[in-house]
Amino acid sequence: MGGVYKNDNDTVTVTSGAYSGTGSGGTWSIDLPVGEHDITVGSAMFHETMTEHVNIQDEDATVQTPVEFKIPRLTTEDGVTYTENGFKLPAKFLSSFAGEPTAKSGTGFVITYTTAGAGADWFNRGGIYLMVGSDRCHFSLASRANVNSNLVGFSYYDKWDYKQFDGVDLNAEMTITLVYAASENTYYVKINEYAQTFKFTSNADLDVYGGQVNNAIFRTADRKLGMGYTKSFFENEYKNVYYGIGEEAVQKALAEMGLEA
Repeated sequence: MGGVYKNDNDTVTVTSGAYSGTGSGGTWSIDLPVGEHDITVGSAMFHETMTEHVNIQDEDATVQTPVEFKIPRLTTEDGVTYTENGFKLPAKFLSSFAGEPTAKSGTGFVITYTTAGAGADWFNRGGIYLMVGSDRCHFSLASRANVNSNLVGFSYYDKWDYKQFDGVDLNAEMTITLVYAASENTYYVKINEYAQTFKFTSNADLDVYGGQVNNAIFRTADRKLGMGYTKSFFENEYKNVYYGIGEEAVQKALAEMGLEA
């Protein structure tokens, strides 16, 4: 018998007691005798396992409901605590997603997550990890008490470039979407239902500290995706984490922002 799962880039394991099956390319299968069985499908790229109870009367039976995993697994898991709908990362932590999903050069991506708290002056509670070619970059939010302002933007190792903004309590829970529209070489950021959607291009949009990271984040290169931030002094909790690669995912996210690339 067999079934399907939604992320066809993933590889899954299929077991039922002493029986085991295979899964790749979006489909799974397992040979089982007639009778009742609990089938468990596990993922290489996502944390959850899915269990389906079946009563097999035909060896060609199919499970109609597609398996859909929702909590991405991380390549590095030391100190990571997986939760019901996400994970908690220790301070000064970063990792690519398991399977190292990568937006190839000229390809866009989307990452959405819910988190809470900017934490302290300047330093923040985590963010998105991007390996742009050979350059380690981050997207994050922060607060600066000395200028009474919030910051949103990117860092490249110890170099920083941000936009200043207000109107959002960074200590409250918030949902953040980062979109990279490759056709424009532009990043878009949405925070909750905040009235302004931030737009970052390679021209002059990163206006704090003089555009020091432009050559890194806007370069023509592959972009490997992950989570975490080495400058964070706090444990960070992420919920409802989603990433998508390719034009379809980008256009859907921009439409939800009320934009078109």
